Amino acid sequence: MTGISGFQLKWIGIVTMAIDHIGHVLFPQCWMLRVIGRLAFPIFCFLLVEGFHYTHDRKRYALRLAAFAVISELPFNIAIFGNWFVPQHQNVFWTLTIGVLMMTALEWIDKRQSGAAFGVLKIGAVLLAMLLTVALRTDYSEKGIFMIFLFYIFYQNRRAAALSVAGYNLALSLWQLGSVQGAAALSAVPILCYNGKEGKKMKYFFYLFYPVHLLLLHVISLIV
Repeated sequence: MTGISGFQLKWIGIVTMAIDHIGHVLFPQCWMLRVIGRLAFPIFCFLLVEGFHYTHDRKRYALRLAAFAVISELPFNIAIFGNWFVPQHQNVFWTLTIGVLMMTALEWIDKRQSGAAFGVLKIGAVLLAMLLTVALRTDYSEKGIFMIFLFYIFYQNRRAAALSVAGYNLALSLWQLGSVQGAAALSAVPILCYNGKEGKKMKYFFYLFYPVHLLLLHVISLIV
């Protein structure tokens, strides 16, 4: 089968994320690195939804994300903000964790509700997830939750999912003139090339990469 596997897609995600963080920490004047980095988050949202549908234990999936949110908080704070304690901004693992909780709620509603209550409850679940990320001030916050929601509702139609998320990011860029967020629309290319195969398994490597590379970037920033 042609295309790229989930393993390869994860590598595209972490490489573009690392480039983004290198730009933020070491080369803040190089805006092109931040442009490249915009591809990472939509890819992780897509993979999150894929993982949600394939995992055999949703509770363990959410707990694992939450555990790495806690583990990553100090590396995130010190690398991105230069301070160990930054209550006004939390790392992206919190957004992903809340995204899984939202999808769990949406799935529960799908199985147990119908009629007018169906739509009201689903909208409420999405809004509650958005409000929670805003209250906690997580990375990407409500915008990230909406991207996860789009990938979730269009799960059976990858083209619609990728293009709707691309369109959403372009709209965000137009709304915030001068923002590089529109470059995230390019994430549709590798997502549409995904062949549905998991590929090699290095699960915890991809989880650990986030806090470890942030700590490494902080150390490098102290040296150079």
